[in-house]
Order: sequence, then C-alpha cells, then structure tokens
Amino acid sequence: MAVATVTVRSNVAVGVASGKYVCDSSLTLTPINIGFKPSFVKVWNITDQDVVTIWSEDMADGKAITWGTAATAVASGAITPITHADGTNFGFSVGTDASVQEASKTYGFIAFR
Repeated sequence: MAVATVTVRSNVAVGVASGKYVCDSSLTLTPINIGFKPSFVKVWNITDQDVVTIWSEDMADGKAITWGTAATAVASGAITPITHADGTNFGFSVGTDASVQEASKTYGFIAFR
C-alpha cells in the first residue's frame, strides 16, 4: 500500500471532509475513504509545501491541475472519484503522480460533495 496512514477529520460541514495522508516508499493507487463521492478535491504537500493539486468533477478520472512554481496539467495518476460500489471505499483515490504522492511525504486534502 502506498499510503501508510490516512487521517480523515470529522466532516467539517455536511458534504465536506478534510484530512491528511502519509506516503510510504511504494507508490500505488490508494483509496481515501471519506464517506461520499466528491465533486472537488484539493491536495497539497504538507512536508515540502511545494505543490497544490486540484481536481473537479468536470475533469476526467486521474487528471488534475497542479501548481508548483507554475500551473501544469496532470495527464494521469492524479485524483479519481470512487463511487460506493464494494461497501468499503467511497471517496477518491490518489494515483502515483508526484503531485499527489511522494515517498515519505505528508499530504493534506479537502474534498467537497
């Protein structure tokens, strides 16, 4: 599993969840269970404070926009919403792009329904 620890804070409002995840050394697609399928997700690197990534429901799965020193499009491996299908994961997944996962780094997120 790529994410060693996920902490989802209590939903700060109906349809809003925030939290953080800590990546381990093996980067793989990782589900983040927040209790609903989001329409907007913002993820940022807490450790290095060098990148912010956003995804909205108007984007294709796995895509995103990321800001470091300049905004760039992420073609794949970013954020994908997860619908409630298997009874265990309901939220979004983070892929293996460095904008959403980097070994031994902590990322924060906020997601809106």
